[in-house]
Amino acid sequence: MTEHDPELPELIALGAAIRRHRQAKGLTIKELAERGEISTGHLGVIERGRGNPRWNLLCAVASALDMRLSALLSYDLSLDAILDRHGERQLTPEEFEKHLGHLPADGEG
Repeated sequence: MTEHDPELPELIALGAAIRRHRQAKGLTIKELAERGEISTGHLGVIERGRGNPRWNLLCAVASALDMRLSALLSYDLSLDAILDRHGERQLTPEEFEKHLGHLPADGEG
């Protein structure tokens, strides 16, 4: 996936989760990238939901955030989390339904 590929809501939510955890720890992108031995540019692309990180990169990010990978991956796929893009293009409710409407509601399967 490159900067010009279509954005997947799951990757947008994952990027937002990484950003939230990073900010909660008071880290800049540069600091987190240094801790995880990742390029700042690549980390920024991932936080914007425009990169599809490999497993080893996710492990490095989780370790750099002092958290379990499972906690990092248990991001919020709610409409609010996906639409919260800090001024970037937002998914419309129709786009959200197209991509995530098949997910079970809370409490279902």
